[in-house]
Amino acid sequence: MITSPASSLPRPVAPSGHRRQPLPTTRCAAPATAIVSMSSHTGGTAPLSPECQAVALGSPVRDAPLKVIDTTSIHETMALPRHGRSSTTDVTLLAHLRRRAIQTPDRVCYLFVDDDGSEVRSLTYANVDAEARRIASVLQHQSKTSPFTPGDRVLLCFPPGADFTLAFWGCLYAGAVACAVPPPDPLFLSRDLVQFRRMVDESGASLVLTNALYRRQSQRDTLSARLRTRRGVEWPKHVHWICTDTTKSIFSKPTFHSTYYASVSDRDVAYLQCTSGVTGDPKLVVVTHGNLLAQAMRWATVQDGDTVFSWLPQVDSNGLVGFNLAPVYAGVRSVQMPPTGFFKTPSLWMALCSKYKASMTCAPNAAYRVAATKTPDAVAAGIDLSALQHAIVLGGAIRGDCLKQFAKRFAVGGFRPHQLHCAYGTAETTTLVCGYDADDRSAPRSLLVDKHVLETNGRVQLLRTDDPRRTSGSGTQLLMACGRPFPGVELRIVDTLARKALPEGYVGEIWVRSDGVGDGYWQQWDRTRHQFQATLAADDQHYYRTSDTGFVHNGELFVYARRDEIAVVDGRRLSLPAIARSVEAASAHISCDGVFAFGFADTIVVVAELDDVWTSADDKVTLGAISKAIFRHLTADHGVAHIKAILVAPASLPRTSSGLLLRAAAKKQLELHTLPKQFVAYNHNPEAHLRESFLRID
Repeated sequence: MITSPASSLPRPVAPSGHRRQPLPTTRCAAPATAIVSMSSHTGGTAPLSPECQAVALGSPVRDAPLKVIDTTSIHETMALPRHGRSSTTDVTLLAHLRRRAIQTPDRVCYLFVDDDGSEVRSLTYANVDAEARRIASVLQHQSKTSPFTPGDRVLLCFPPGADFTLAFWGCLYAGAVACAVPPPDPLFLSRDLVQFRRMVDESGASLVLTNALYRRQSQRDTLSARLRTRRGVEWPKHVHWICTDTTKSIFSKPTFHSTYYASVSDRDVAYLQCTSGVTGDPKLVVVTHGNLLAQAMRWATVQDGDTVFSWLPQVDSNGLVGFNLAPVYAGVRSVQMPPTGFFKTPSLWMALCSKYKASMTCAPNAAYRVAATKTPDAVAAGIDLSALQHAIVLGGAIRGDCLKQFAKRFAVGGFRPHQLHCAYGTAETTTLVCGYDADDRSAPRSLLVDKHVLETNGRVQLLRTDDPRRTSGSGTQLLMACGRPFPGVELRIVDTLARKALPEGYVGEIWVRSDGVGDGYWQQWDRTRHQFQATLAADDQHYYRTSDTGFVHNGELFVYARRDEIAVVDGRRLSLPAIARSVEAASAHISCDGVFAFGFADTIVVVAELDDVWTSADDKVTLGAISKAIFRHLTADHGVAHIKAILVAPASLPRTSSGLLLRAAAKKQLELHTLPKQFVAYNHNPEAHLRESFLRID
């Protein structure tokens, strides 16, 4: 991938009273050595402007006189470099949007399609710039709750589409700290409003932006939900709602004040990113303009004028940065479809990539398997993916079988394995940490390792070329590479007990330092210190603890499992995601990415979601056969002696809007006996402590 040049300049502590959150943290200069450091990857560092140097060296920019930029002549001082790449003098994405709106006003930068693939709205750079400034002026002039001040938090609650993108840019222009949240489903308000109210409380937002259609529908269905549940279903009362698509009649001649835009620096807070909540409660990550620009550079894997395609939720960190913000930096057209389009018709993903000649797309690991298995032969035969240079795969420990299945399925359309680009990142790092260069033409790399050595010693031992286990697969584990650290990223594999970095080939927790790491969790000081200010025993540099475990081999990162997804059984550290993969492979009746597992005493408990709606709770023979297949696979693949299998109804496990399984929420539902169970089986006689525990739910 084409990435940003590295920078080892220190990042200063936020001065008191500045617009960003005054977190007690400092980004320090890079140490002389690191386990993995790619600071010289691009062959040099571009010079910084005086303004950037002042920010990087800790000068109190806010105390200096404000420089009002004449945006009408901004193109005279910001010439586009080759391929539309910007110079490092542009410290925020706002400058890129403004310049493109002046230089290429009629070029389409966004195209939105509905969940059937039909085009519904396109936006040029001039459209986006004008509408964003209009929305910014609405924020600046509103006074329903209190006078607006840059730094005020604003919730974005939109259905997928253009209105969300315009509102986000409007918040950036006004200096509002946007917090994008999944819109509560009007049909399930009693369920979704709990999370919405929590985000309102945690962010401290008093304004909510939405569009008129969603607002009308949510208000209408609130009454229906009350009648249906016979209990109160209430939206937060202390927030003021603004419908951004109906404010034109209210503000016929809005005046945009450019004071904030003219003085914004890379250290100011841009927005709060809500984490997915896959492994725990969602949190709000503080993302600065500097974080955002650094990530936009890392997503710029394509050429100016290309097209990228996404069905990822716009509130997701990858969907937001990769396909709503970074395209403005790269000068590409972003075609976006609602996630429901993929879930309803998985074949539509690659069909639209073919239609629009997309050169880049991105999705979680499991989505590639779904696309491969749910695309009919006739549809696959008509798809041309020769233009798709980068099919980015994200999502922790990557599954090689999914990628092979995808490459084989779409080979008829010209797709080749080298077009798959595995990557690694988190919401806390503003998406990407590791990946591959744009000109990397190799297929996804994998390692076949000794499973026993990995689980007992935490060490990677490759199998010899003549090892018979290479063909039998017994006692082995296949691990996929997630790329190399991008320029400016320091990645360490750490023994957290000894607080020391481990050499290549040893499994430990993944720690990261980079210009993309956020400033912490909003208003959660203790958790911020623990996660974002971790230090090694040998130095006092601050790292972000990802809570993922993995190892480095030949400079490439391999993710093993999250720390809380490792079960210790008989002295072995078992990867629960690997166990879940074995369960999925046991039967075609089990849904894709529909399994989670956990350890309890010496027993491995697996919860599997059925994929076949015709497999009912009354079909004990089929359900029993599925359970026996699970036992066989886990015994053969992992040597697990005590197993409990719980089969739950189709589409019953909670998921994110991008389809990721919410494992923590699912386990909580299991404990509360709210999962619709269809069958429970043991491969041994459960002991008394299991009978008496919450696991005894059959």
